[in-house]
Amino acid sequence: MKNKFLLALASMVLCLTVASYADIIKLENTNGDIWKTITLDGTSGSAATGLYTLYDTTTKQTWQSFCIDPLGAIQPGDEWTADLKTGSAVTSGALSASTYGTSATITEQKYAMINYLAQTYYYNGTLDASGQSDLSLALWEIARDYNNNDFTTLNLGSGKFQATEDALTSTMLTNAFNARNTAITMSVFSPTGKPSQEFLYKVPEPGLFSFMGLTLLSILGLVSYRRKK
Repeated sequence: MKNKFLLALASMVLCLTVASYADIIKLENTNGDIWKTITLDGTSGSAATGLYTLYDTTTKQTWQSFCIDPLGAIQPGDEWTADLKTGSAVTSGALSASTYGTSATITEQKYAMINYLAQTYYYNGTLDASGQSDLSLALWEIARDYNNNDFTTLNLGSGKFQATEDALTSTMLTNAFNARNTAITMSVFSPTGKPSQEFLYKVPEPGLFSFMGLTLLSILGLVSYRRKK
């Protein structure tokens, strides 16, 4: 009876895992494959581009993620609380803060452009280290230089955020701009407080946890059937 209860409980937990939201996120390292000289609000410095290693201390899961927002002094070892948002819920994330402009349309367009980059370059995992660096710069350009009070032409040569641009970054930004009115389907770790950086993350395959839960329920049914026999 005890085993039956534990299996049923585990099945319920797995089936409901995808519905959980607020988690404690830890930055394990920035990987640091390529450092870029960037200028942000007139101040120049170096930033680690490419994938960052995040650890979800709530689910005990490690994520290779891209930083969406260049603001916020996050260092390896820092922890913060973040909401796991997907689809239309993403538009109430960190980029809707007053520092980025408050227009709902502009916010949605920012996330739609980031969504395009996530779906095209991040989720399929085809970029090498150089391409991942370019993706970081494209994400940061959208975050800082696309709003109703600033530039709407996306390039890295002007505006609040500046860095050295190459052909791939330019292509990313052009295509993302053309996708600025499309539906949002990506997922993000959206911080609920300081530090303020927001990260893309990959959702497990749809139905994976539900499938695992159903598998456990099937095992439970098989055990019960054998005991009755």
